[in-house]
Amino acid sequence: MKKFILIIILLTGLHTSAQQLYAEGGWTISSFDFENSQGLEELDFLQSVTQNYFGVGYRRPFFAKNLQVDFGFTYNSYGAEGTDTVLNNTLEWDVDYVGFNLTFDYKLFSVEDLDFFIKSGASLEWIVKGKQTINNQVFDIKNTEEFDETPLFIRGGAMLTYPVSDRSKLFLKYYYGKSLPLENTTNRGTSDLKIESHMIGLGILMNLAPKKENIEDENPSEENNEQGLK
Repeated sequence: MKKFILIIILLTGLHTSAQQLYAEGGWTISSFDFENSQGLEELDFLQSVTQNYFGVGYRRPFFAKNLQVDFGFTYNSYGAEGTDTVLNNTLEWDVDYVGFNLTFDYKLFSVEDLDFFIKSGASLEWIVKGKQTINNQVFDIKNTEEFDETPLFIRGGAMLTYPVSDRSKLFLKYYYGKSLPLENTTNRGTSDLKIESHMIGLGILMNLAPKKENIEDENPSEENNEQGLK
């Protein structure tokens, strides 16, 4: 994984134009899927919850026309809640992760100033803090087995951008993701946790350098200056 990321960074270093920085924030609608070693879903009464996420990153062209790659960092909050009517227990999870993202987006088409993209990528995330609440009793779950692992999320979605100046664009993004299974082994067997998320975000893209034609407009050639004097 580390070698792959290094190769991508070296390859994208060949490009020198259209580099951008971005910042975004929005909502994460998440849910937890617990499954035991027999393939049966556990805690099927759990419901999704809505929390927040924030992200920053760097974006640039990636060889093919209309294809971009970006590297970013996010702070994601995930959770789930529910009531076990059999045991009469109220359960709630609240966990925060910091993640490194590698994402590709491809522009499908434009309508006037609006650009439409599809996105896909992966995110490797590390837990920052987490708690589980059982009937108003709070437990720290940061070091529990399944949550202590480093989840790898596979994500896909779409993005819409709209220019607000020569050097910046606003964007609206939807992203669906699901983690690879996180294992927990106990005396009762092995169970897997998968974290599922729907992310809806707003953000801004900022060009690191003005477009070439804009530079030429602001700095006319000596020939044009001479013609003006004549």
